Amino acid sequence: MANRASRLSAPWVQALNAIETEFYGNTKVIEAWRVIVDHLYSAEANDSAQLDRWNEKMGDLVNELLFEMGKLLGYHFDKVTLKRSAYYPRGWGEIELEQHAIRKKFLEVLDGKRRLPIANFEDTFPALTDQEPKITPIKK
Repeated sequence: MANRASRLSAPWVQALNAIETEFYGNTKVIEAWRVIVDHLYSAEANDSAQLDRWNEKMGDLVNELLFEMGKLLGYHFDKVTLKRSAYYPRGWGEIELEQHAIRKKFLEVLDGKRRLPIANFEDTFPALTDQEPKITPIKK
């Protein structure tokens, strides 16, 4: 429940993988869990054109699982509360996407598929904008 909004975090993955043993014998929870695992391996998960729809469905499936788990454990969570009451800062999502992009590009450099541009600099740096440089170069 605490990690429901951060589905790339290790605690969420560990919790998801523990459901089969922790809720062994409870058919509704195990069936909801199996639907999620099946969805995680679906082809849509790797299709950027379908990713928004895939994520929305994933959210619905997670909420259904949490609803069934809550009923079994004696908690009353309505489905709207499960869907809307988790906070995940947009910035965290952006950071995850940026870190993923950086890792992919760096692996391309390491695999020899991408070059790392390197440039020689003069003693004075050229202006980066139309304005005059505001930094005085250090003299040797």
